[in-house]
Amino acid sequence: MNKLKIYLTIAVMLLFCPFLVLYAQSADTSDDYFLFGYFYGYERQNEGLHLAVSEDGLHWVPVKNDSSIFHPGFGTFFRDPMFKRDPKNPDLIHMVWSTGNNDSFGISSTYDFLNWSDTREVHINKDVPGVHNTWAPELFWDEDTQQWMVYWGSSIQGRFVETSKLSPNPRANNRMYYSLSNDLENWSQPVLLQDFGFPSVDCYIYRLPDNHPKGKYIEFVKHIVHPGKLATIREAYSYGLTGPYNLTDNYITSKYKFSEGPNLIKIGGYYYLYVDLSREHRMAVFRTKEIGMGEWEDLTDTASFPDEAKHGSVIRISKDLYDKLNK
Repeated sequence: MNKLKIYLTIAVMLLFCPFLVLYAQSADTSDDYFLFGYFYGYERQNEGLHLAVSEDGLHWVPVKNDSSIFHPGFGTFFRDPMFKRDPKNPDLIHMVWSTGNNDSFGISSTYDFLNWSDTREVHINKDVPGVHNTWAPELFWDEDTQQWMVYWGSSIQGRFVETSKLSPNPRANNRMYYSLSNDLENWSQPVLLQDFGFPSVDCYIYRLPDNHPKGKYIEFVKHIVHPGKLATIREAYSYGLTGPYNLTDNYITSKYKFSEGPNLIKIGGYYYLYVDLSREHRMAVFRTKEIGMGEWEDLTDTASFPDEAKHGSVIRISKDLYDKLNK
């Protein structure tokens, strides 16, 4: 009987072996090398995508002498690039960005960050009357529902009038919205993600380790205290991707006057949070070993980024791609 069990086990393993090999080949085999995509502000905000690479996530070397790598050819500017790997084809990376047009964001895909395809403008807010902007889109793949989620900030005329008095700029009274898709092409109607009672134009959502005591997701929220003058990054937690999120009093970037564009990646035993100190024209980086539980260590003064790089996205890449980009 024992021999029969052994033979049956071997037969099952041989039967499924090809599928296991295929899965291994399709899994994300990226190494501990990193790519940072960013843009420049003010008169340079329409140059397009810039890239830098790193071996440690702290010290960054610009690609191709910091020349622009990609421009979509549409939009009033190119800002806030964000990368996300495709869960079904991990070699494929999708990028979304702010176009500057009031109702849309841009999307494109690549395997090597040098050649781009399926570049298009998504008019996500085309049916929303009075929308002033569609800022800082972020992609999230929901493993539970097998759907894409995109979330962004919009200021919409007539909404949240209690905070519209904080600034005369009609684009400053933002809240976060989201939409869902099965294919990155057909999107549901925008839905309010949250209202914490203050303007918030961008955030970053990260899935926490299993059985985390604070929830299933952490959101790094940009709390705009005074539009254009004072903003900080706070933590919020939720058991559902689309909320509700419980805002905490953990102000990660309170030592800086204006911070935005949070982006998170795990490197080794640490979680690294990248933030744009937009009024100081530089990037900041924080890290912690226990996300949602420990203190954030400020490594900004020990890190080096391209001068005046803004609102970037960090992603892990293979050594082959690192070598190709770092020539």
